Amino acid sequence: MNRQCTDSSEWRLFPDRRYYRLVKSFCVKVEKKEWNACPDCYSVGNRVPLIRVFDLKNKCAIRINNSFFSTGKSADVPQDIAEDLATKMDNGTIYTGWIGASDPSHNTIRIDIYERLLLPCTGLTSISWSSGGFMSPSASVTISTRNRAFHYSVDDIIKSMADPTVLDISFRFSPEPWNTFVLPAFHKCNFMAWADGDRYCDPFVFDGQQWQMTIRQGRKIAKNISGSNDYPEEWGIFMRFVSACLELYKPEGDYDDFYGSMLRYPLDIECSVFRERHNMTRKKLAGMLGVRAKDVSEWENGTSKPDGLTLMKLYERIDMSTRYDVHAVFDGEDDEDEIGTQTDKTDIRQFFDQNWMITHISHDKRE
Repeated sequence: MNRQCTDSSEWRLFPDRRYYRLVKSFCVKVEKKEWNACPDCYSVGNRVPLIRVFDLKNKCAIRINNSFFSTGKSADVPQDIAEDLATKMDNGTIYTGWIGASDPSHNTIRIDIYERLLLPCTGLTSISWSSGGFMSPSASVTISTRNRAFHYSVDDIIKSMADPTVLDISFRFSPEPWNTFVLPAFHKCNFMAWADGDRYCDPFVFDGQQWQMTIRQGRKIAKNISGSNDYPEEWGIFMRFVSACLELYKPEGDYDDFYGSMLRYPLDIECSVFRERHNMTRKKLAGMLGVRAKDVSEWENGTSKPDGLTLMKLYERIDMSTRYDVHAVFDGEDDEDEIGTQTDKTDIRQFFDQNWMITHISHDKRE
């Protein structure tokens, strides 16, 4: 990522050809009052996340992140372009929008769509990641390929005043889960495409999550990466991977407070809530994951846990259902307020049932 800072308050982001490939370009008209309200949002080089939309009328809909636009219709990717990208996007290909040009006199911006290139992750010896914020505990993860070791720790200064307990988990993967779970996850995380010696910074957020990562190949540091409220496109995949590792290997005890920044809910709760939300039986969920209904029952009862790959598949379905942007279309109009009716809920459930194998995760930069 070529990132240039023209002054202390403005960051300009330009895609690096080593990590991105230009696919399509199109123009978007912005209302004059909106442009005047937030001109910095339309600066050339700003990254614009693309969101795959479940639209009951247009099943290939892709939308530009609405934080940049007041009206959803002005932020839609043109249908002919969306049709070319939607299938690949649903299968996991990551696309990112960039503001390639802007014309304030005509209230027009050009969006350049880039495909995120997947680079081979070879010779990796260790990954060290840490994060923290003013209102959140500091956490760190270290994964070593030399001895298949995983270490996770959390230090909450505020809680430590009353209870000096610091969460510290270390274990080693056995060869089978390492080869079938960890190494494929590294490939999905696409670490080699993360910006080297750079800083992912969102200048519009002044207080939040600060993080840094060191990636080593052999004895040398391959990448030193840091960020402040902005993240690489694969950030959600990395968080899901760490979350799965912790869910699989965490020791007995009540550590829910410490896991808040990583795990959404304990697996037994999240799995059952996921089924209830979509009116799904254990048998149906088991069929999607390639396991038995008895296995799903044991997960929800807390008597067993899925293997690493199955857990990742489960998280992908949960993420897909909760983080896709869903829009119902009635009488040719996009009216989100009507989603609350029983008929609309049924239509949306049927639409999701027909598209369950979609595993793409949307990558919002404020994720």
